[in-house]
Amino acid sequence: GAEPKATLPELEDFLAAVQKFLEPAAVARKTNVVVPPEPFVGREADLAAIRQAFEGGARVVTIAGFGGMGKTRLALAAAQSVADEFNNGGWWVDLALVPGALPLAPSVAAAARIDLPPGEPMAALVSALREEQGLLVLDNCEHRIEEVASLASALLLVFSWLFAAQV
Repeated sequence: GAEPKATLPELEDFLAAVQKFLEPAAVARKTNVVVPPEPFVGREADLAAIRQAFEGGARVVTIAGFGGMGKTRLALAAAQSVADEFNNGGWWVDLALVPGALPLAPSVAAAARIDLPPGEPMAALVSALREEQGLLVLDNCEHRIEEVASLASALLLVFSWLFAAQV
């Protein structure tokens, strides 16, 4: 017969990891913030400043600067550092992927894994997110700044939990 490729302790460790992943809290967590394969280096002071702003009660953090200076990577590191503070983790929305003719609310809903019913997308998004607690990161806002401002304003009027990093 064939010899087993894994030992019993290895299989037990694997099953424990799978079980932990399938726990209700892990399954209920709706996040699309990913951990990049490369380490975050060189912007620790900026990351600490964002974390301090968050801990101080900031509801909106804006990261601005020239193209290519690492704004997206800094926002991702910041999101990773605070996402565990929220029951539902964090939602990352890359607005560069949203065609200019489409409204932003459906893109935010898709990132948060929320199905919007037909009708007014902003009102439906606000209604759907009313019960959520999470971090919202809007990346590449410079292409649609007025729409992003309207979206953030609408969400901030309703939610005290919203922490958005606009890159």
